[in-house]
Amino acid sequence: MTKQKVLAVAGVLGIAALVLSAGTLAYFTDKETVTNTFTVGNVDIDLIESQFHRVNAGVTTAGRLSHDTSVFPMSGTASSAPEDSHGWTGAYYTDAQIESDAATYQSDYLANAGANLVPGANVMKAPYVKNVGSVDAYVRVRVLVPAELDNGILGSSMYTSTAVSSGATTLTTTNNLEKDGIIYNQYAFTYVDPVKAGKMTFWNVWGDIKLGENVTQEQIVDLKNRGFLTNDSKFNVLIEADAIQSDGFANATDAFAKFDK
Repeated sequence: MTKQKVLAVAGVLGIAALVLSAGTLAYFTDKETVTNTFTVGNVDIDLIESQFHRVNAGVTTAGRLSHDTSVFPMSGTASSAPEDSHGWTGAYYTDAQIESDAATYQSDYLANAGANLVPGANVMKAPYVKNVGSVDAYVRVRVLVPAELDNGILGSSMYTSTAVSSGATTLTTTNNLEKDGIIYNQYAFTYVDPVKAGKMTFWNVWGDIKLGENVTQEQIVDLKNRGFLTNDSKFNVLIEADAIQSDGFANATDAFAKFDK
């Protein structure tokens, strides 16, 4: 083979090697993984009872709803109430005050005020709901009063009318509802606005439980004999709270229509 031919063959092999090399390195590859983490939201509420009516409503005689604000000052200043108050511009008890009182309400206040009721006496009972879940929720509070005690034995107008008249809640009453063998009248208060995660309802929907001023000893004995009071003259008023996430519903009415099904 002459030198020229050798160079020619070498040149061809060189070109082939270049072509092969180009073919081998023509594809650049990569692989990436993106991890998306989702947290499932939860609906969780606490039902809180306090002796404090949010705006200290009620008459001023001893034992009624109003407190002496020199002894129990209201920390919420005028015109600072949150949006879900639906326009309240006066002073009010704050969430912190209510939660602090609620911590000892059962063991301290109710244990004393709820014992040995006499005609005309009342017990302050203001329920609130705190959304301790991770998502906004529609909330409903249901107060069940024994039907035999609801007309005359217990005082009337025990619920907080401002919670309804302000437009913050709606009220539906169901009479003669049976639960665990007892017949109740149910007062169901549905909050119009969703309660945001971590927040508490502004309005308490109930104010007090009052023994009627004209109740007689004969009536009490009759209620015992018929099983509507225990032998030691006790009766129960039930307060129950419901919650459902607000997302996916047009309003609270729609949400609780689904909830009840």
